Amino acid sequence: MPVFNKIARRGLGHLRSIPVGAARAFQTRSGFDRPSALKRHTANILQVADLVLVPLFPQGVKIESVRAGLLGCLHCDSRSESYRRVLEETKHFRVVADRHPVGRGHIAVISKSHVPCLGSRQLPKEALVEFKQLYEKIERFLVKEYGTAAIYEHGITGQTVSHAHVHFLPFAGSIDQIVDPSTIIGEINTVQDLKKVMSDRGRYLFIKLNHRLYLVNPKVGRPGFFRDNFSYAKGNPERASWRKMRQDMVLMNTVVEREIRTLERKWIVYNK
Repeated sequence: MPVFNKIARRGLGHLRSIPVGAARAFQTRSGFDRPSALKRHTANILQVADLVLVPLFPQGVKIESVRAGLLGCLHCDSRSESYRRVLEETKHFRVVADRHPVGRGHIAVISKSHVPCLGSRQLPKEALVEFKQLYEKIERFLVKEYGTAAIYEHGITGQTVSHAHVHFLPFAGSIDQIVDPSTIIGEINTVQDLKKVMSDRGRYLFIKLNHRLYLVNPKVGRPGFFRDNFSYAKGNPERASWRKMRQDMVLMNTVVEREIRTLERKWIVYNK
């Protein structure tokens, strides 16, 4: 069965069919008749969704919901659990209180467009400039309200959700509590340098701690690498896996809920 018919029948229930000629032409040009090509052509999927699929949906259906159905991406769907506690929204990003925080003050910045990481060439330059402003604002906020700030991104290495998102959280420890110093392969001057790193190397692990921006050897980047290490370093090993954490209703409805409400209040006051 052609790939687009499978998508239409399984992922987009009420869509019965699509223009067969358009789908076949797209499959032939992009190589979508081979399953292995699906991931390599994400941008093409979204382009076809915009031009071919979206007009066939009832009025009022959000394009990001169509994209989420096509890609199976938690961060493409604004109705997902990730966006229950939005702190701020800009043209290119959503700033959220992390729904499964490693500890107090855990914030995530998630790209609205489906790009693999912050350094991706698919992310427009204006979006990277906008991110830098958010990055500096959130860092100042965490330092003021929680005393310190750490920042990390997996850069397509060991991501648990394959969609650009960057984590910010208070952490007063040292870099060797999070990574083996021997795995640090360099430093950069600004987050905007990640675009060149991605272009040159094809992947990265990025962490900022104690005012230094480190690049870590991607070979050590297992899924959840930074989250695991921060959870144990902060004395919260039960939070290492967000999937297991979400099943602990006592933790989620008491401690975590208090942490998120406190973060929301602090954010509102800070922005007045």
